[in-house]
Amino acid sequence: DVQVPLKDVFAHPTVEGLASVIREGTDSPYEAMKPAEQRETYPVSSAQKRIYVLQQLEDGGTSYNMPAVLELEGKLAPERLDRAFKELIKRHESLRTSFEQ
Repeated sequence: DVQVPLKDVFAHPTVEGLASVIREGTDSPYEAMKPAEQRETYPVSSAQKRIYVLQQLEDGGTSYNMPAVLELEGKLAPERLDRAFKELIKRHESLRTSFEQ
């Protein structure tokens, strides 16, 4: 329940260093976000509605797309790549999100 600025995380990159920052820190004025209860579906947020409406007005524009290309060299191990992507998807909820119209 202590607020630790991001700059302190980088300035004190060891557990010992961060412990001293936490000991000397002040109580955080923010409450931790609690996970939503498990449901089959969830309503969209106001921000998601806004992005949807803007996307419809742009007629399929790519404003929110972040395209990138990563070229890998060497031999590819498809099973390891597949496992890495599955772990990423399991760890990051936003990668498991979909919207149905």
